[in-house]
Amino acid sequence: MPRNQRTSVSLVLLSVVFGIAAAPLARGEMPTFQVTVHGGEEKSFDPPTDAQVVKEPGRYDAVIVGAGLAGLSAGIYITDKHKKVLILEKEESLGGLALGAATGHGIKYDRGAAYWTDTFPEEEQILRHIGLGNFRKQYAIHEPADSYFWNGQLYLGIWEEETMAKLPTSFSVFKFMLKRANDKGQIPNQPFEDAPDLSLDELTAADWIRVMPIRLREESEHGNAEAKALYDKFERDPRVNRADTMGDVIGLLDLYCRSALGAKADQVSAVAFANF
Repeated sequence: MPRNQRTSVSLVLLSVVFGIAAAPLARGEMPTFQVTVHGGEEKSFDPPTDAQVVKEPGRYDAVIVGAGLAGLSAGIYITDKHKKVLILEKEESLGGLALGAATGHGIKYDRGAAYWTDTFPEEEQILRHIGLGNFRKQYAIHEPADSYFWNGQLYLGIWEEETMAKLPTSFSVFKFMLKRANDKGQIPNQPFEDAPDLSLDELTAADWIRVMPIRLREESEHGNAEAKALYDKFERDPRVNRADTMGDVIGLLDLYCRSALGAKADQVSAVAFANF
């Protein structure tokens, strides 16, 4: 479910009832379902004693626990004119991990998948079932995917070496320090909660990018020859804005973050950004 179409409600139990498909689908037509929603603001597993219990009358062919992307997909997949499915969700909104979260410092981030790999056979079946079996041709993503029109110029494959050479050295600093953070284990995989090092969770992506030249200098001073060569080049490059040395990088990555994470670099967690 897209971020701008989340459903929130105001009772205790959230349930989504997929009813009967209206009619057989014509080619390319999206299926329609009758949806009833009950739910709540209380987010714990133990509802308060004065909570209003909502009971949906009737019997169900299937009950799915969890209205994340997997639960919603399962509900759509097994619902047809012969099936009645109930999905139960303890949160007040649909979407599960894809809804995002916030750090203890109030920095927002997405917790779900940022993008999809190619489909597995089971996913192909679901896509065909909901009328998107021809997605490769209908919704093709053309390479290079990481291309941006920025400051009046189109950059193809922005992180490729050939393109990086056309940009200020600040971009090379960013790429180098991103790799170093990954080598040090500072960039966790999902789920973030299981990561041993969440130090980046205290910073926004923009905050983290701004301190990268300082970290590069420190690596240079501790004998990293590659870091020293890059830092010297960075210091001599007249294209770098000395008033805001990483501002150009953040300007581009604002587009990157808005595309992938739904907000600018100063509004998302450095962990979520680095993970993507």
